[in-house]
Amino acid sequence: MPQNSYPPQAPATPFVPRLAGEWLRGHPRERHRRLDGTMVFADISGFTALTERLARRGRVGAELMSDTLDLTFATLLAPAFEDGADLLKWGGDAVLLFFRGDEHATYAAHAAYEMRSRLRDLVRERALPVPTPLRMSIGLHSGGFDLFLVGDPASHREIVVSGPQISDLTAVEQACGAGQILLSSVTASRLPPRLLGAGVDVDATTGPPAQIVSTPERAGTEAAGGSASTGVGHAPTGDPCPCAGGRR
Repeated sequence: MPQNSYPPQAPATPFVPRLAGEWLRGHPRERHRRLDGTMVFADISGFTALTERLARRGRVGAELMSDTLDLTFATLLAPAFEDGADLLKWGGDAVLLFFRGDEHATYAAHAAYEMRSRLRDLVRERALPVPTPLRMSIGLHSGGFDLFLVGDPASHREIVVSGPQISDLTAVEQACGAGQILLSSVTASRLPPRLLGAGVDVDATTGPPAQIVSTPERAGTEAAGGSASTGVGHAPTGDPCPCAGGRR
């Protein structure tokens, strides 16, 4: 079990990023922190068309949409939490996850692989309340991320991620095709070379154009001690970068 796996749930744990709680307990006066880790930006495609289709069914359609979202994200986030993820943002059909601690890149890559695999299982087994061809694109980038704790302590506080590292992550994810997992060169350098694929040019904020690996159904979870096929890719910050899924 990774060192950042969730402890037994406190009443507010499902609603507050673990990092926010740690921040307020240990550094209540700080408004900015730079933390080393791997950030994962996962975006699901297919919900927009489903929303439009269900809107024609009125309240029943809205309930079906809610049930589909609930099941999809509950299924996807379970393996991410097992690998130590901190859910920083959830907006509609996308999530932003942060992995810290030893081997954060390995755990992030493994979580990305498992998330995509479980989404495919949901679609293939027609397990969703409304069967629909959902697909996921996932970008990963490692580095020192600038995080800000903002808001009025009397009403609302939240963590905002800013700076060149998050811009590079965005560039990686935007270069991602549906069904692909792409890693920045920084993240790729932390994984075994055998898990990497070919490259695609990506504009990076912190360096010259980088490459993103985009190989269909390659690379494995060998870093995790298993063997399975997985689409892998890599992205910005100057060099070719690969994306793989692996867990110790």
